[in-house]
Amino acid sequence: SRLRTLRDEIRVLSAYSDLILARFLEHADVVKAAEGATVPVINGCCDRYHPTQALGDLMTIQEKFGRIEGIKLTYIGVHNNVCNSLITAGLKTGMEVTVAAPEINPAAVDEELYEAARKAGTYKASDQLHQAVANSDVVYTDTWVDTFKEEKERRIKTLSPYQLNAELLAGQDVLVMHCLPAHRGYEISGEIVEDPRSIMFDQSENRLHSMKGLILKLLGAL
Repeated sequence: SRLRTLRDEIRVLSAYSDLILARFLEHADVVKAAEGATVPVINGCCDRYHPTQALGDLMTIQEKFGRIEGIKLTYIGVHNNVCNSLITAGLKTGMEVTVAAPEINPAAVDEELYEAARKAGTYKASDQLHQAVANSDVVYTDTWVDTFKEEKERRIKTLSPYQLNAELLAGQDVLVMHCLPAHRGYEISGEIVEDPRSIMFDQSENRLHSMKGLILKLLGAL
């Protein structure tokens, strides 16, 4: 089968490498890769999670606020793999994540995660966008137009009210994050990308530094 072949390929790559970073479309493939590997496997991105993105995000939040625990982050847009990893990060660090999302990518659904985070008091969903923003230290969005034309048109209609723009963020003392690339004029306005409150380019730089730290940790060098 395809998954058995994947396991064999990962066993071969394990002999060539000290660690493996895998980016797969499906989370099941990441799991099978990890099962077949004899070296650490990093999930570089899949349809359910994006943990390396969340590590860089935590580093950025720590850098800007001097702490992570108790920081209030609101994720706005489509609930996706990045959102799941932010919820996981909140559960592990005490960061409080509010999700204002009119829809969720079906592959991203993880009810076990949401229940655990709700019980810990680090996650909630909200349909009150302006209230959620007003109660935030950080607002975060991701692209939602990476779809076929018909779906893109529907999403524009559904999600345009959730765009991060000057009107939504007027007078708000928040920092703005985006995992990039940004689609200006869709999930975020160009004005907000360049706003002094935007930290998304520091955030993208910290993907490099957090990944270096992760690699050193997995190699036993820290």
